[in-house]
Amino acid sequence: MDKASWKGDELLLDRRAPRGRAGAGDALAAAAASIVLLGSAIAVYLVGVDTYPGQVADQTVMTLVSGAFGVSEPTHGLLGEWQGPGMVVAGAALLITCLARPSRRRLTEAAVTVLASVAGAVLLKYGLGRPGYDVGPLVNSFPSNTVAVFAGLGFALVAAVPRAARGWAAAVTAVVVAVVSMGVVALQWHRPSDVLGALLIAGAAAAGARAMCSGLPGPRD
Repeated sequence: MDKASWKGDELLLDRRAPRGRAGAGDALAAAAASIVLLGSAIAVYLVGVDTYPGQVADQTVMTLVSGAFGVSEPTHGLLGEWQGPGMVVAGAALLITCLARPSRRRLTEAAVTVLASVAGAVLLKYGLGRPGYDVGPLVNSFPSNTVAVFAGLGFALVAAVPRAARGWAAAVTAVVVAVVSMGVVALQWHRPSDVLGALLIAGAAAAGARAMCSGLPGPRD
């Protein structure tokens, strides 16, 4: 909290005091949110992947969604062609935003959000198993790496842009992530629980990054 002294009717702030640092309460709230979101992702796995009813429901929804798009088996589709370039564009937009508004806190938070989203998704995908209940392919697909990458980039971008542009950034992120999430299910790359797990992991990464970087110097917005 800034040190202050009164002189006449004016409040003079001590310039030596740290500025632009989130309070301890904000950091604790972000850390708590990260824990809750990560716990929710684990719960989704335990219910949607680790149980027979969960696998049946997951597989049924995926089949219904993909059937509505005329897909009956895993297909490359347009998403397969454009996911790579799309990630590059999103990453470039995030980098440009961070460089245009130089801040160690902002750059660190963005990097941690993206890296933790990707690393968390990859580690869980290859570290978790899929019980063999004879429901769909036995290869574990939880969580979706594709959704985790786009969500992580989107969450980082929303946090990095100026407050005035945050609503627009959030709207664009929501549309892109929704399209990608629907695409991976429609093309039978992933089941719905894979998508939900990826979103929760990316959210946990973003909240954890905010908590971890809250003490670094730099503007909050």
